[in-house]
This record gives sequence, structure tokens and C-alpha cells, in this order.
Amino acid sequence: MLALEVNPRMEAGKAVTDKAPVFSQRISQARRSPVAGSCTLEEALTWSLAEKAKVDLPLIADLAGVTPDEAAHGLAGRIYRELDAATERWVLADELLSGNVREKLALARRLATVHPAFAAHIPALEAVQPALLTRAEIKVNLGVTWLPVAIIAHFIGTLVPDFRSYDGTVEFHAVMNAWKITAPRQARGSYAATQAWATDRRTFFDIFDALIHQRELVVMDEIEEEDGKIIRRMNQPATAAANAVADRIKEAFQNWLWADESRAQDLERRYNEQFNCFVERRYNGDHLAITGLNTTGLRTGDADPHQKDVIWRILAQQATYIAHPVGAGKTLTMLGGISEALRRGMARKVLVCVPNSIVQQWAADVLRFFPGLRVLAMTAKDFEKSRRRQFLAHIATGQWDIVVVGTTTFTRLPLPVAVRKQFYMEEISSLRQYLYEVYNTDMRSDKEKKRDRALKRIESRAQALEAKLKALDATVTREDEQVLNLVELGFDMLVVDEFHLYKNLEFSTTKTRVAGLPSGGSERAFDMWQKIQYFMRNGHKVVVASGTPIANTLCEAYVNMKYLQWNLMHELGIAHFDAWAAQFAEPTLSFELRPDASGFRTVLRMSKFINLPELHQLTRQVMDVKLEAELKLPRPQIITGRPVPVVIDASEQLVEYIRDLGNRADAISNGQVDPEEDNMLKITSDGRLAALDMRLVGGTRDAGNKIDRLVENVLARYHESAPWSGTQIVFCDLATPKGNAA
Repeated sequence: MLALEVNPRMEAGKAVTDKAPVFSQRISQARRSPVAGSCTLEEALTWSLAEKAKVDLPLIADLAGVTPDEAAHGLAGRIYRELDAATERWVLADELLSGNVREKLALARRLATVHPAFAAHIPALEAVQPALLTRAEIKVNLGVTWLPVAIIAHFIGTLVPDFRSYDGTVEFHAVMNAWKITAPRQARGSYAATQAWATDRRTFFDIFDALIHQRELVVMDEIEEEDGKIIRRMNQPATAAANAVADRIKEAFQNWLWADESRAQDLERRYNEQFNCFVERRYNGDHLAITGLNTTGLRTGDADPHQKDVIWRILAQQATYIAHPVGAGKTLTMLGGISEALRRGMARKVLVCVPNSIVQQWAADVLRFFPGLRVLAMTAKDFEKSRRRQFLAHIATGQWDIVVVGTTTFTRLPLPVAVRKQFYMEEISSLRQYLYEVYNTDMRSDKEKKRDRALKRIESRAQALEAKLKALDATVTREDEQVLNLVELGFDMLVVDEFHLYKNLEFSTTKTRVAGLPSGGSERAFDMWQKIQYFMRNGHKVVVASGTPIANTLCEAYVNMKYLQWNLMHELGIAHFDAWAAQFAEPTLSFELRPDASGFRTVLRMSKFINLPELHQLTRQVMDVKLEAELKLPRPQIITGRPVPVVIDASEQLVEYIRDLGNRADAISNGQVDPEEDNMLKITSDGRLAALDMRLVGGTRDAGNKIDRLVENVLARYHESAPWSGTQIVFCDLATPKGNAA
């Protein structure tokens, strides 16, 4: 199959077309290999990187007409021997001098004592060490995983002396991010624990347990209604009093933590060694000549420099997140990475997952930019029962370079049964262990723990996964489910476009009543997580792309890391969300307008990053970020310079409906409504529909609603632009017809 571009024009009243450039000129060609001994060392290095995607010292020496030792000497400072005495592999300077450079420096110093060849690494690594952070630049919350338990125990003892006098203990269970504080009876009943650092409803240890687990502190009352039903409602004054004490404890902790010079220096050292140790690698793809690329129509006649940089990054590392804005050419960048990985033998068959609506567009782009690649595009119909086996066999037996599938089709491409069972068992084990640790370390009463909505949600998630695990064996025995899996289909590289569609990945947390946290997860996201982990565990490349890596909440930063940096997160002790949040995020208490606009309410929201430079360096180990200002992309200008809002007064009907939404929100907040019956997502959706047109929520037509005003504006612009045949584009994604009617 070949995609041919045509350029229609009018001649003598008739439409005629020109043939595509492929009919008259060469649109792609292979690079010619240089003759041995004809290159300088720099040219030979460039050729080695372009063709081998690595520093091939024998090849460089051959092209430059020198010995390998002479080549290494001549390129000193540009290349270094890899930090492994058992191998002779060489790497670029930017690879050596990035990543965890503190760990690399320590390793280089050890190796240099027995291998003089590594002595040159030491000054180079010393020069790129991040500047040491001081106590004024380090934010330490109660509950961060890198704090020694002895420090926590010491601090508790300063506020509650009987805790130290009667040998109270503190334990930390790293796997589940759970702290266990064992307070002696004398300490629990002391004046400090019940009066000085407490309220009449919460003792010091109740408050401290919530603080160290980064859990919201809420005091609930049980109220018996007229029908005898017991409901639980937040006690606002008691909750405010408990949080006031919590603020005093946090302030006391910050003042105490850095007061002792010896302790402060030890904490600075620990933090710098564990988190302030990463350097972002700057990928430079100038040496790349993208073989097979059709450059016709490209802005500069070639891939842009930032695109080549990312292509080189794809070749040089296992996982890459392309976080570039719309219009930056992410599709061409991904295709360039795929093409070069295929050409170098880094991949044999690439699976590309994109939204259903752009499957054919993606396949056309493959043929447009790389006409030499063999591409197959699947549709949802190809997974209908009558065609499923035949089409999968077509994939497995055909010589395809790229197979493009939609999101719905992707979820139907199964992993091997044994692999799926392993992921389910790992997740179930993690959830069960988490619940076990919480129940054995949490100082709240069993009654309070049983009512905790976060724990209930985790329990429900574990039960759902257990049910799926039991059903898995029965499911795969059905004849219609005996389909080829991802392994049998031969895929060894995964590329996912519009990756933000998978941001709803569920994770465990003890935090409830904190705005900005997802209330659940999607099976589509969990399926994607399993498949990404499978590809990475087997050494295959994974490339994902999105123009909006963080769109709604800062929790999406954690989700992105969990997808692509799971092993690193375990090494740093921040794999659990609560541990990650304690290190990089902070809940803030703020006043927000009530849903019905009748007043303000206090909301605890996960909306503030802390220790942001360290988080930045961590995420940049896999994420390639470019901003519009950096790329200077062409953008159409708005005549007014900014959007023009059109304000319409709310009708009495709408005001009354919004007031009802506020009452529903209060009922949910006070735990009076089952989430299956009503929840904040339903309220938000109903509010958006009502604001557009009350008829969408069962109301009557209002005079001067948004739809009517839109029609009036469009009609006015139509008459204004009629003399020059103006065109208007109207976007509306709410309450629009679906399917063929769209």
C-alpha cells in the first residue's frame, strides 16, 4: 500500500491534480557508508552513534585509521569507559555525567583504586555534582520515609516526656509506608498527651498518628434521626480544634528538627545523598540522519532539532515520555524513533496504541513519513468474534513493522494468562499487606478503622481483583477466548499516543476527604500499567506521548512515575503514594466557594508541590519536556489577544438547581449518602449540564440560555462575514449526539 498525495487546483474551470513527488524525485535514501580511514575521530564517532546508537570503539578506530587506544585517547572527554571493571564498553560523556551522579562518583573512586583507567572519571563527575542543599532549602514533613525512626521517637519524647521515660517505641514498615507508634499506658494518660497537646476529643497520639500518615484529621459525631437511623456528621468545631493542635505539633517539629547542629548536618547529608543526586541527561541528536524519512513538506526539510534529540533519547534509553505541546510534531518524533529502532535491530515489531478516532490517520502518517515501513491498522470491527482469530493470525504471520490499534482494541489484546495472573496476585498481595499493616499500626480504634472510607475502598479493590483472578482460569477455557496474546504476536516495542487517557490509575492511600485525589481507577489504566510493566521487565522499549502530562491534579505526577519509573521509586522508598506525597506534596487548607455560591467552606486539597527541584530531576530521567515558548511554534493569533467571555445571567430555575447541588454535596461530605447513589462526579456532571441548558437535567427551557446566545452570536458573525465568505468553527463536547449522529 502506498499513500499518494495530490494537489488539486482549478484550470479552465476543471479540477486537475499533480502527482506526488515520489513520481518525479527520490523522497528517501539510505546513507552511504564512509570508507575506512577517511574520517576524523569526531566524524567517526558521529557515524558510530548514527548507525549503532552507541560508542563502538573498534568501528571508530577503523573509520579514523587509528588503533582503539589512539581513538580512546583522541576522544578523551567526549567518551568514557563504562563504570564496570568487567566490561570494555564505552559511553558518551553525557551518559556518564547524568543520572545518580553521587552514586557514580562513589563507584568511580572505588574502581580507581584498582583500575587506573577510571581515574579520569573522578574529576569529571565531581564537576557535575549538584550543589548541596541546606536545611533552609529542604522541606521535611512528618512521615517522610527517609527520616530515621529514632528521630521520630526522640521528637515524641520532647512533647510527651513519659513516652521516653517508659520506653515508647516507633517502627516503620517501608513496604507499606506504615508507622507503628507503641505508647505506654503512662504516656497515653499523661497531661501532655491528654491536655497540653490534645483536645477533649483527640489525644496527642491520635493527632500525631494522623500527621505521620499524612491523613486528614476529622472528628465525627453519631446522630440518631427520627426514624432511628444513625448517621455520622462532621463536628466542625471539634475538627477545627484538633487541626489547630496538629498545626502546633507541626510547627514544633520544624523548630525542633533543625535546632541541634549534629542532627541537622546528618539530615542534610541523608537528603542530599538520596534525593539531591540526579542530573538530567541532555540528549543531542545532531548526529542523526533519519534513514527512510520523506522530508517533503517538513518545515525545515528535515526533522526539527528537538525531534532528533528525542529520537536519540528513544534509542538510548528504555522508557521515554514525550511531553511536548500540540503542534510540536510528536507523531513524527515517535515514528522516527520507531524507524531507527527497527533499522538497528532494537525492535522487530512495534505495537502502537492511539485513540480510536486517529488510527487511520496514524497509519497514513506512517506511509507519508516512512513509506518503506510495513504498517497494519486495526479497527474495532477486527475484534468482532467472527474476525478476531483471523486478524490476530494475520498479525502474527505477516511481516509487519508497525501495527496500529485503537484504545478499545488494545485492551482486548491480552497478555499471557500466567503473566496476567502474576500481576493480579502482586496487586492483591500488595493491597492485603497494606490493609494488614494499617490495622496493626494505626492507633485508631477498630470501630474507626472499619468506618474509614479509604480502607473500605482498598478492601473493595482487593475483593474485585480476587474475583477476577478466580474467573480468569474459567474465562480462558472458552473457545472464543483462545486468542493469540501479545507475546505470541511478537511485539517487542510499545508506543502509546495521548497517554493522558490512562492517567486514572488506581493507587492505595489512607487519605480521605482530601480534594484532588482520585476516588478510584479505571480498568483501562490498570491494563495499560500491566502491559507497560511486562514490556519493561522483558527489556523492551516503551514510548508514550502527551501534550498534557499533568492536566487536573498533582497526583498525575505520581501516576506518570509509577508507569515508567516503578523500580526507581522502590529504590528511593517512595513507591507508595503516601510516601511519595509526604516527600513531594503537601495538603493545604483553603477557603473555597460552596457549590451553590451561598458562602465559603474549608477544603483540604492536595494542590501544592514541595521539594520541587528534586522531583523535577527525578521525572526528567524519563520525561522529555518542551514548552511552546522554547519551540516558538507557529500559532494563529486571536484578534483581541485573548478569549472573549460571554456572560449570561442565571435564571431562577438554575439558581434553585445549584442550591440543590450544594445540599447534595453537603450530604456526601457528611457521609449521609451511599456513593453508589450520589457522588461528587455526578454533581459536577449535573452542574455542567444545567449551566448549558436546564432541559438536559429535566428542567424547562430558560429564556436567554447559553445555546440560544450561541446561535445568536454565530448568526451575527455569519452575516458580518458573508461578503468575504467567512468560516466559523464551533466546538461543543457536552450533550452532543454520539455515534453516527455525530
